[in-house]
Amino acid sequence: YKARQTFLATDTLPWSFAAQLDWLEAHGYTTILPRDLAEHWDRGVPLPARCVILTFDDGYPEWVSTVLPLLKLHHMTAEFYVTLDAIADGRLSWADVRTLAAAGMGIGAHDVHHVQLAMLGPNRPPASTAAMTYEVTEARRIIGNELGRPPDSMAYVGGGFDAALVGIVRRAGYSTARTIIRGVVQSPADRWTLHVSRIGVWDDVVDPTACVNDPSEATCAIRLPLTTFPQRVSGAAPG
Repeated sequence: YKARQTFLATDTLPWSFAAQLDWLEAHGYTTILPRDLAEHWDRGVPLPARCVILTFDDGYPEWVSTVLPLLKLHHMTAEFYVTLDAIADGRLSWADVRTLAAAGMGIGAHDVHHVQLAMLGPNRPPASTAAMTYEVTEARRIIGNELGRPPDSMAYVGGGFDAALVGIVRRAGYSTARTIIRGVVQSPADRWTLHVSRIGVWDDVVDPTACVNDPSEATCAIRLPLTTFPQRVSGAAPG
């Protein structure tokens, strides 16, 4: 099942991302991973009072060159949902993925071929059960073989899911799965349809050219009033 689809890029500017991490740190937020949420639901493991899960989809070299250093600087973690196509076409390497995992980041699955499997729109039927099963289980198997630990979470490509796909995800052994349904309230009943707030590429950005030559410099972004980002985090305007 090798048909591919193209999705819009939603990159966040590095200095804007740094300012967002500064805001989370200043307001007492602690990052957790989807597996921590599952442990809380399944075994009663306590969570921080203000916890947030940061997620990234697909697979890009900037995950290691830009995102990881900023996360480490703030003592934060994130879940990186890897599509195996990103490795096949050279955008990301297994060495990159191992670097992320060794730094304490979560590695989730985002299918093999980055193809939306369900909820495709009018007159577009979902993928076959065999295709769904392959994309979901093969991604988990291969990532597990490469890292020595199978991913516990996955993200639906394009956010599309239906009852058949959710069932396959559950049987494959994932403890959580993330959709693109907007919201910040999570519950055990929705553990395979977790909600999300989308951080827009231009959120709180007054001048997109500022600091472009020095992505490590966050001071210009900090001077911007972060008015949209707090609404994303609170769920008041999840994107």
